[in-house]
Amino acid sequence: MKARFLICAALLLPALSHEACAQLKLFPSNGRQEVLDTNAVFTAPAAVRVQLRLPLDGPDERKAGYMNFYEGFLMGVRQAAVEGIKVELDVAGASEDMPGESDPYHLVVDASPASQLIQDLQNRREGEWTVVPLEQDIENVADSSLVALVPGTWQDRLSELARWIREEWQFWDKLFILGPGNDGKCEFLKTELKKEGIPFETPGASYLSHDYSTIKGTARFVLVSEDPGFIASAVNFLSGPIRKKKAETALYCTSRVRSYAKRFEEDALGNANTRMVSSYYVDYSSAAVDEFILSFRRYYGAEPNQFAFHGYDTALYFIRLAAAYGEKWPCGIEKDGAPAHGLLTDFRFLREESCKGLVNTAFRRISFDPDLNETMSSTLPE
Repeated sequence: MKARFLICAALLLPALSHEACAQLKLFPSNGRQEVLDTNAVFTAPAAVRVQLRLPLDGPDERKAGYMNFYEGFLMGVRQAAVEGIKVELDVAGASEDMPGESDPYHLVVDASPASQLIQDLQNRREGEWTVVPLEQDIENVADSSLVALVPGTWQDRLSELARWIREEWQFWDKLFILGPGNDGKCEFLKTELKKEGIPFETPGASYLSHDYSTIKGTARFVLVSEDPGFIASAVNFLSGPIRKKKAETALYCTSRVRSYAKRFEEDALGNANTRMVSSYYVDYSSAAVDEFILSFRRYYGAEPNQFAFHGYDTALYFIRLAAAYGEKWPCGIEKDGAPAHGLLTDFRFLREESCKGLVNTAFRRISFDPDLNETMSSTLPE
């Protein structure tokens, strides 16, 4: 499956309102013909040539998510066209050949699953970059490949949890790590907590019978586990039974916990006073989100899910970069991380000294309370 589109301001896709397009804030002024860097001058292309690689020939349940991403991506391309950016978009199946020497793109977005993505990266020409928007199970790929890894890494998410705990920590509090003691992620978290000067205990399975009533401050728990049964047991305990022993509690975790939401009650995260770090979160109180939803409904006759929001954010963020810098768009990131707020995702890329690629280090903090309120804040400044 391969299709090509020339997308400009006349595209018959409903335009988003000014409020909707303003939600994704980016640094360069669009329409600029040249961007001056300390080492070079980058000429903006007349049209941004984009390849989007999607595995639309896979199982139906996975294909639906990729199709939603594609629909949102098209809306992001449309918004870029409204801003005066002309885009030539190629959509290729995951099994199709990579572009040849005579068929270069300014921007390649590869939403393929891990196995295909690794193969694609091996076939890329030297010096060419790839945007990886979805795959989270190959976080070390940025060490050796020219990629912009949008989901970030689990290490950065755990470091953010440690910072959040430090910000809320009071003298009489106690922190308990719930998870396997010899697990690599647990060990990494312990190191981060020590850096923050936070004392902790690792009670193991005995956390269910621990006496929390003697704690003068807040009993804080951080959940680091890959075991669905353990996660469900911990969340259910912290959302109810612990109240007989301790009223002031807080649970810290990453968004992986939501993958097992069917295993605990709907209000469990709120009752557990959960603080969650996530790469993706839609703030439905935002006017820009409302505008996107209305536009998506008008065009597709359906509700946008997280894949659709993600496709929109990915397209608009990177196409704006490529419109200013062409295929050298990473140069626009490396100066200051190119921070930006999206509808679902925030962006701020950094490159570690030992890495070839760029990793997104912007996250969203979501707090849940017993009144079923969800409060979102960004790790980026407004």
